[in-house]
Formats: sequence, C-alpha cells, structure tokens
Amino acid sequence: MKKLSPLTLFAFLWGCATLFSLTSNIAWHTALVDDPFSMRSIAETALAFSCIVLLLRPSCVKCLLTVSILQIVDVLILLPQTPNHRLVLFFANIVILIHFLPTLSGKTFDEKRFRSALVLLLVTVYAFSFFAKLNTAFFDPTLSCAIQFSRNVAAFLQVSPEGSFFGHGAILYTVIAEAVIAILLLPSRTRIYGVFLGVLFHVSLSLDIEHHFYDFSSVMITLLLVCLPSAILSDVQKRWAWLMPPTRALRRIYAVTFLIIISLGVFVAMGLALDTLAILASYILWQLFCILALILSGTAVLFAYRAGMRCEPLQFSTGTSAVLFVMILNGISPYIGLKSRTTFAMYSNLRVEPSYSNHFIVPRSLDLFGYQSGRTLDSALEKKLLIFQPMGEIAERECIW
Repeated sequence: MKKLSPLTLFAFLWGCATLFSLTSNIAWHTALVDDPFSMRSIAETALAFSCIVLLLRPSCVKCLLTVSILQIVDVLILLPQTPNHRLVLFFANIVILIHFLPTLSGKTFDEKRFRSALVLLLVTVYAFSFFAKLNTAFFDPTLSCAIQFSRNVAAFLQVSPEGSFFGHGAILYTVIAEAVIAILLLPSRTRIYGVFLGVLFHVSLSLDIEHHFYDFSSVMITLLLVCLPSAILSDVQKRWAWLMPPTRALRRIYAVTFLIIISLGVFVAMGLALDTLAILASYILWQLFCILALILSGTAVLFAYRAGMRCEPLQFSTGTSAVLFVMILNGISPYIGLKSRTTFAMYSNLRVEPSYSNHFIVPRSLDLFGYQSGRTLDSALEKKLLIFQPMGEIAERECIW
C-alpha cells in the first residue's frame, strides 16, 4: 500500500477548505454571472479549478503553490471586504509559500518548522477571538451572537432553543472552548488534545446551516489536523484505508461533487431555483469531510492516551515571525482604532470606540489614526471601505464579521 504522506493529506484537505470557502455562498457565482471578466471573477474561477486539480493531484507541490498564490491574489483583490476565514487562508498560504517554495530549487522541506508556524497561526486566531468576546454584549443573552447562532443549531437539530445550553451555555461554551484550544495547542504534550477539541468545536459550529460556518470550520479543521504527528496518519491508513484521500476513487468523488456544487451555484446566480439542491450537495460533502477529521483527531487522542505520544516542540523562523507580526497587528486593530472588522473578532459583539467600550479589559479605543473621530453611520468611509462596523448600539446588536 502506498504510504500516506502528511503533506499529501494536508494538500487534499487544503483544496477542500478553499473550495468550501468559495462555494459557501453565491458571491463568487453572482460576480461570475454579472461580470465574468472582472478581476474577482477571473481570480476566483482560476482558484476554484486549481483546487479541483489539487484534489486530483494532492502530492503535486506546484499545484499546492498555485492554489496558495491564487488565493493570496484573490484576498488582495477583495480587500478590505475580506471575511475572517479568508484572512486566515491568506496568512496560512503565505506560510505555505515560505516553506514550500524553496523545495522547488532542491532545498529540504522543514516539516517541523512548517507545523510550528501553523500552530502559532492557530493560537493567534483563537487568542484574539477569545479576547474580543470578553465584553458585556457577548455575555448578554439578548444581544449575544452566540445565542443567535445557537438557535439556528437548535432548529437544525429540531430541539427547543429554550434549554440552558442554548442560553448562557452557548456563550460559555464558545468562550471557554476558544481559550482552552489556544492553551492546549502550545505545549507539545497537550497539542493532540487541543486538535481534537478544536475539531469538535468547529464541527459543532458548522451545524448553523443558515450562516454556512462550514467555510470557516473547514479552514480551521485543516490547519488543526496538520498539527498531528505523522505516525498517527500511518495508523489511520491501516485502519481506514478506504477513507483516506490518496484513494483515487475518493479524490474523484470529491472533485466531481465540488464541480456539481459550483455548477449549481452558477445556476442559482442566474435565477434558477436550485439553491436547496446546492446546499444539500455541499452539506453531504461537508459531512464526509467531518467524518475524516473526527477519525484523524480521535485516533490521535487514542495514540496519545495509550502510547504517550506527543507532538514535537515548536520551532520559530524569521518568516513565521513576520507573518505573526502582521496577524497580531490585525488582531489589535479594534483597540488602536485602525479598523474594527475582519480583525479575528469572530462575531464577538465587540464595541470599542474613542469614547465608549463594552470590553471588560480595554476601556476605549486609542484611535491612534483618528479614523473613528466624528464618524457617522452613513459616512463615506464606512460605505466605501467597510473596515469599520457601525458605531453605537448597533455595533453590539449586529453580528458582523
């Protein structure tokens, strides 16, 4: 049996995550129908079909690098109106380029430094998301985004949203999970448990079908799984060979299904009533993705418990430090007044202004650049750039990324 390469598995899952990001709503399909020659339409169409090729050839480094470059270009085109999950994709793809490009000239790939870079990327995202949620609005059941989203999950599960879990429980679950995941990922001894908890957390988030959170969940789950020790993948291959992406039939199933989803999205954008079918196809494929993720992370926990297996210690590099610096700058943007959207706040109800803050720790925005001074809800800056969420109470009541 052909050996399962951790990087092959990562490339396959990365292609899936990028396609889930593109197809989770019809924004790309609408742009493609309205203006097929716009920069966004061209970039995202090229990105989508590059991902299809990557699914079919996950061992091809050039295919992975092509997807990374095109996704980076796509984000640069969309800026500043870029959702958080695409920013995470953006920074992760920069890490991919830093570590994989040298291999084209014959240099040895440093897998340990690559894994370490992605671990630190994940910790940064979880830390800022947790910190942003430490505010009065998020802990208020009448305002909290966690409550709004948990009701959608309750509707999907066909249970009453009046239970304790769908009240304060959903708020505490979100905050505690993000904090614990970040803490567990740092030490090599507990990282495997952090990966498993993270997979469970993001699978549960994706149950909110209305907000198609599987786009964000697929990105985070893929990054979490690549943090697992390589030895675990060998064991999973022995036990679940039929489920592993290197299986040609499985790769083709994913590729063809994504092509169907893309086609249905275009038809929906053209006005045909096929949205239910498109959602169903996406959700079926997402369930297969979740099963694979749960098997991988669950097996890792068994290995860690029975054999005392642990991950390798983190290793820093200059390239990783530069990426982390930009990510940290993005994360602190609401508190220094640089911007208040797409800052890894993740639907936190955060409201930080020069004269007011609902945060438990940060008393107000420093507004170092004067962008927030004298702004109104209908300001030209807000309409054109959308880097600031609305100020005032509406900022607390609207669940804005």
